[in-house]
Amino acid sequence: VIARQIADELLARQKFALHIQQTPLAVIEWNEQLVVTAWNPAAEKIFGYPADDAMGELLTFLFPPDEQATIRATLQAILSEKRNNNGNYTNITRQGNTITCEWYSAALVDQQGRIIGAATLVSDVTAAKNAEEQLRTERNLLYSVMNGTRNAHLVYFDRDFNFVHVNQAYAQTCGYRPEDMIGKNHFALYPDEENEAIFALADVDQDGMITVQDAVYILTYYAQKASGMKPTWEELTGISALF
Repeated sequence: VIARQIADELLARQKFALHIQQTPLAVIEWNEQLVVTAWNPAAEKIFGYPADDAMGELLTFLFPPDEQATIRATLQAILSEKRNNNGNYTNITRQGNTITCEWYSAALVDQQGRIIGAATLVSDVTAAKNAEEQLRTERNLLYSVMNGTRNAHLVYFDRDFNFVHVNQAYAQTCGYRPEDMIGKNHFALYPDEENEAIFALADVDQDGMITVQDAVYILTYYAQKASGMKPTWEELTGISALF
């Protein structure tokens, strides 16, 4: 029985070690002195440092110099308070590139409850953060244009034709205040089965536009399509209309 338990434990450890080696998340272990003691292949891929270069270094070497004192205090608090910590941080790769990573750290304790170090899981979220910032910038630009245009009727819908933003000129023509239209569905305010059917069967051109009753509707998508490829309605994230 004991031999079977030992064999099962060894197998479980082997499976866990294999998972650590294959996971796309960086797995970093560090001791009470904040020195790196374990470094998996994903950590090398994200930060650019081979295990031999990272092992033995203070974990703070992955952070900008002006943030290292703050990070050191955070890491020490994880150990002293036996608590978990997660958040997005700026990191510096071996190549000198600045990236944004999501860190999740937890203290490691032995069977007697004594702190023996900590483990951290890291995910590179740079692309997602940049996409979010680009979307925010484009949305702010769209709102600025819409709010600053008085002679044109501009409206922005989501893919289900719910009002996301309307300018003052459009709202006045419709007999509403802009804030009264946000969140409402276009076809709920203006029932028109024929018009709704036109949109349902609309043919999107290669530039992501459709024209319905002299109004140009500019469609925006999750990802830009390659040249010559027509976007699909399922990829739609929003609709801008100009009258």
